[in-house]
Formats: sequence, C-alpha cells, structure tokens
Amino acid sequence: MATKTWNGSDTSWNTAGNWSPSGVPGASDDVVFDGTSNQACICDVAIDVASLDVQSGHSGDLDFGDSAYSHAISGNATFDGSGEIDCGDATITSGGNFDYKDQTTWTKGTSTVALTGAGKTLTPKSSSQMTSLTISGTITQDNALVIVNNVTIDEGASYTVGSGASELRIAVTAAINGTLSISSGKQAGLKYTTDRTITIGANGVITGAGTFNIQGGYPTTDRWHEIDNSAGGTFNPALVTFIGSAKLTGSVWGGAWTCTCGTGNRDEEIILLSEATFTGNFSMTNDDDGGYDFRLTGCAANFKGDVTLANTGTGGTTFTVESLISLDGHADQTFTHNDIPLDGGFRVRKTGGTVTPDDTIDIDSGHLLLIGTENNQCTLSNVDFDLATGVTGIVQNMKLQDCGITHADTGYLVPAALADNVVDLGGNTGFDFKRRCEVILD
Repeated sequence: MATKTWNGSDTSWNTAGNWSPSGVPGASDDVVFDGTSNQACICDVAIDVASLDVQSGHSGDLDFGDSAYSHAISGNATFDGSGEIDCGDATITSGGNFDYKDQTTWTKGTSTVALTGAGKTLTPKSSSQMTSLTISGTITQDNALVIVNNVTIDEGASYTVGSGASELRIAVTAAINGTLSISSGKQAGLKYTTDRTITIGANGVITGAGTFNIQGGYPTTDRWHEIDNSAGGTFNPALVTFIGSAKLTGSVWGGAWTCTCGTGNRDEEIILLSEATFTGNFSMTNDDDGGYDFRLTGCAANFKGDVTLANTGTGGTTFTVESLISLDGHADQTFTHNDIPLDGGFRVRKTGGTVTPDDTIDIDSGHLLLIGTENNQCTLSNVDFDLATGVTGIVQNMKLQDCGITHADTGYLVPAALADNVVDLGGNTGFDFKRRCEVILD
C-alpha cells in the first residue's frame, strides 16, 4: 500500500507524472489532495483506490467525470477542500465513511453515491443534495440531506437517520428493501409537490423513535405522494406527520399518525388503495381558515387506537369521510369526529374495551356494523347513532348499554346468522325510526 499525492501539472488523473510518487493510483493506494498542487483534476478513467482524502489545504477542483464512470473507493472518502467536487454522472462507491461536510462546493450532477461499508457514516454538507443514494451496508447519516432522485436500501442493509442528522428528504422515489431507521427527534420522508413514491419490499422496514414525514402533493391537480407497502413490509415509525395528499397501499400501518392543515396550507387527502389497519392513534384535523378541504377516502380504515377526525376551520372548509371507519382495538378507544358525517359507514369490531365518542355518530351512507365475536360479546355504552335514509344496521354479539339508534326513514337492525348470536339491550337503549322499523333479534 502506498500514498499517492496529487502534484498535477495538467488535469488528467490517468497521467503517471501527475502523482507523487509517480504512477497512477491503484486499488491498494491511499490518494491525497493536500495542496501540493492546486491544479484541477479530472477523472478521465474509472478509478479504484483504497481511500480518497481531499484536505483543507487543497483549493483545486476534483471532477469525477462525465462518462458515467463507476469509481470504487474501498475505504474512507473525505472531502474538506476549498474547491469544487463535481460528481458528474458517475457512480461513486465507498466502503468506508463518506464525508463532505466541510467541502466548500459540492455539485451533485446526475451521479449515484453507493455506500457498502458496515458501521460507517455518511456526513453530508448540511442540507446539501445528492442525486441518488444506494445503501448496501450499515450506514448512519449525520447532517440533513436531500435526495433529489432515488434512494435504494438493499435487502439486508440498514440506513439510520442518526443523532446528528435533522432530516432525510426524499424528493422522487425510494425502494426500501432493507431497514430505514429514524432516530428520536429526527425526520425522514417524502417532500415536494409532485408525485413521489416509496416502495417497501417484503423484507423492508421503516422504523425508529423519530418521525416519518409526508409533505406535499396537491389533490386538485392530481398529484399525490404514494407509499406502497403491498408486499407486506414493516412500517412502524413512532410518529407519522402528514401535510398534503397521499395514496397508501398496504394492510398494516404503524406509528401515531398526525395530519393537520394550518392557515394558508392546502387541500389534504388520504386515499386508501387497499383496506388499511392503523395500529396507533390517528388524528386528522382541518383547522384551516382559508377554505381548504380534507378527505379520507378509498377502502376501509381499521383503527386500533384512538381516532380524531376534526373540522375546526372557518371560511368554508369541508371534511369528507368516504372510507368505512372501523374501530378494531382490543382496549378502550375514543372516537372524536366533530360532527363530521360518515359517508362510508361505521363499524365497531372489538373483542374487548369500550368506545367513547365525542357526540352522536352520523352515518350518511353505507352501514352501521356493530360486531362482536361468538366468544367475546362486545359492550357499547352511551353511544348514539343517527342513520340517514337507506343506512342499514347489522348487530352481532353486542351488548348495547344506554345507547340510541335513530333512523331518518325505513331501517333495519339485522343480526348476522350465528348459532349463538346474542344482542342485549340494557339501560335506556332505544330505537327511533321515523317510519317503519324492522328489528330482527334471534
């Protein structure tokens, strides 16, 4: 192994006389730019070296080339110079730490940075940009970073938005086949206004004590962010914050979801492209005063935690709920809906605990489904329902205590066909149907 120092009299990396000692660096050589020569250097060949160190005393530029070269740095790559690092359209692979936080000028080009090392750190210039990033090792990010094209985390790899990083911002697409971990107090996610997609593979994981942020997209111009978890990966960050519009494909979504719209924001919409289960608390609040609209639509939304759907803004704001809302938790759940009508129906499908609503639950279309199991009769207490014309109710293995069901027109309460179906009416439970009522209790 030798140290090769740049002392170039012209720009060619591939000229032996531009290095000291003489000779083009090879795979076992450590390459140093220390200001011995501040002549710009252009990688006019694919490089393969042990390490690369552009030191603070070097003011020359380093250009990785515009010929789609694949450069290999088996160890650390450090950029601390006062010149420009131009990544061109190269692929730069590093097996060590990758650090350009103190480089004066970093130009991303259309390049890809590929990090393969185990237990290594990516330290970008704060809030700088990379075009594409591929992770096949175990990497921790330090400092905020924007990826303007693609992020790929290979199966078996791990990428952590670490304690020194404020954010990983993905501007176009990401393929998560390994693990993306977000540290406490840090953020990662989709931002910007046009269509963006994160795909989680079957062994992909998005997790951590930090926040996954979905921001951007405009439903009025048919632009959405999309998270595709149809392969059955794991999505379980501690907190999910949402501003904008998104399409979700996948059955299980972990974390506590918080969707808000403050004054001067935009229409917000969540489209469920498949039936979805949210395992944590879920809050979607439109508190805007500028007339922006909220919508939760698509397939059924199953909730294991507390649910808040609120429309508190002024100026003509609306909140439309077109998905079937289903409370599926095993413990006590609160349901706050701020008098928002439920256009997709309402279901309670619990094996334990109680449901506490903030007010009468208005169901404008769909069904009222109150479903226990044959072995676990579910109890609802002090819950009132107001059903619009055409809404039917199905009651199965339930105990209704001090509940009320009011129907605008003809209505039905029909227990499902179970051998041991039991419906108990206790306290002041009653039915108020404006015309004809058919109650079928086995």
